[in-house]
Amino acid sequence: MKSIVQEGSSIAKAIDCAWKRAEQPTEFSVRINEHPQKNMFGFTTKSAKVSLFYQEERKKERPSHQTQKQRPKKIVEKPVVAAKTKKAPVAPRPRTQESTEPWNENMVKFAQTWLNDLLHNLGADHAKFVLEPQRYHLKVTFTKPVFTEEEKNRALFRNCAHLLLQSARNNFKRPLKGFKVVLTTGQ
Repeated sequence: MKSIVQEGSSIAKAIDCAWKRAEQPTEFSVRINEHPQKNMFGFTTKSAKVSLFYQEERKKERPSHQTQKQRPKKIVEKPVVAAKTKKAPVAPRPRTQESTEPWNENMVKFAQTWLNDLLHNLGADHAKFVLEPQRYHLKVTFTKPVFTEEEKNRALFRNCAHLLLQSARNNFKRPLKGFKVVLTTGQ
C-alpha cells in the first residue's frame, strides 16, 4: 500500500491533488491530518493536510508476441535544397502627399477651429494666433500672451498641445506618431 501527503487551501482541493498525483486510483482511502484555518477576511492562513492511501494498480502487460516484435524505424530523408536565387531589388514605394506633408489642410483647419473654440470657452477671445504647419510639427504662434499670469500661459500651452493632438487623432481616425504641436508667444 502506498500513501501520499498533500496540502491544499481546502480539504477537497488537497484530496483532488493527491488523487491526481497517485495517477487516479479506483480504490483509495483518505485521512484528514489537519483542517484548514481562515482569517476574518476568508483567506487561508493554514492549509489543509490529507493523506491518501491507495493500492498501486499494475499496468496491463502486452502479450509476448507484441513485446518481441519491433516496428521498423521510419527513414526520413532530408529534402535537397536548391541553390538560392537572387531576388530583384524592391523599388521603394512612392511617397504620397499624406506621408510628405502630414499636417494637411483639413487637419490645420481642424486645429484652428479647435483652438478658437477653446479660447472662446476660456473667455480669451482677444487672443490671436497663426498656424504654421512644418511637416510633423504644427507651430502655433500667439501674437501676445493669452493670460497676464505667466504660470497660466505655461499650463495652457503644455495641456493644449497634448489635447489638440488627441482630438486630431480621434477626429481623423489615424495614428499621429511623431507629430508635435509647438505653442509659442511672438512677444
